[in-house]
Amino acid sequence: MDELEIYNVSLKNIKENKTFCFKLADDFFSAVESTDVQGGLIDVTLTVTKKTMFFEFLFHLQGSIQVACDRCLELMSLPINTEKTFFVKIGEEYCDNGDDTIVVSSESEELNVAWLLYEMIALAIPIQHKHREGECEKTMEKCLQACLVDETDTSERKNEDKATTDPRWDRLKSILDNN
Repeated sequence: MDELEIYNVSLKNIKENKTFCFKLADDFFSAVESTDVQGGLIDVTLTVTKKTMFFEFLFHLQGSIQVACDRCLELMSLPINTEKTFFVKIGEEYCDNGDDTIVVSSESEELNVAWLLYEMIALAIPIQHKHREGECEKTMEKCLQACLVDETDTSERKNEDKATTDPRWDRLKSILDNN
């Protein structure tokens, strides 16, 4: 985790507002051991505002990441543009003020935001990520087409299933229909 120390935010010297800028590249995603995101380039602007009892962290992330396409498994680029606000308190006690509140030890008064950045990116990824139609890798596209089930084939099977029902069940259904 030594390579992630550059994402430490020291709260000791913040008097009012302070802005931090980070550039997340391939080395960031390998350092956080990401399995979903293979790489990318994201600009992060973090504005820390000191309030009376806490600090407000406003993150803005913009750029693109590389993820595997769900259809062809080739890497594809996904745009990322997200904002999130967290509230940071200094203290020793855990207080449950929701998922957006973080308590930082009064000994260190420092917060490493690397994992927060990764989580914001991971939450911005859509459930399905696939190339636009026709942009998938051609060999895989051919394999997928060969594996697709023909709709006329399935409708014929349904008709065959209806024709091969057990006559005893038909008779029982007629009893229910009479009541």
